[in-house]
Amino acid sequence: MEIEKNKVSNSRVGFTLIEVLIVIGIMAILSIAGSRNFVGYRNKNRLKLAGDEINSMLRTVRDRAISQEENSFWGVYFRNVGGTSNYMVVYYGKPYGSGHTTSSIKYLDNSITFLKPASNNTTTTQFSALSGKLNNSSPVDIEIALKADNKSSSTIIVYPNGRVEY
Repeated sequence: MEIEKNKVSNSRVGFTLIEVLIVIGIMAILSIAGSRNFVGYRNKNRLKLAGDEINSMLRTVRDRAISQEENSFWGVYFRNVGGTSNYMVVYYGKPYGSGHTTSSIKYLDNSITFLKPASNNTTTTQFSALSGKLNNSSPVDIEIALKADNKSSSTIIVYPNGRVEY
């Protein structure tokens, strides 16, 4: 009986150092792969959110023009400043830069940039009062992309009849 007691107390209980290191290595590989997927997913969601916001802004501005809010046409001015702080201005009254009245200013998320308008350029969409038609004979394209990956992009198109497509 005494011999069996010693055998039990001498047997090993637990994990070896090699087993623990293998498990830690596997966990590290899985966490790196998961974090890359998470970052990509988060950035694509930011791009979608920015596209949704621009789409919503353009539709709201068109609705304001149709309802003749402020007895005027309405427009959105898009400014690509070539890197940071790209923004959009909702305005009404006179054409942008000619005594217009600013309703609001919205900045793009720092991870998003405009591809159209191109760097250091602008684009203006202006909707006629009552009809909501674009004061332009050709469609206006607004293209946004991830700064880290320009291949991931979204385009919002405003047609001359005022229809906004995203």
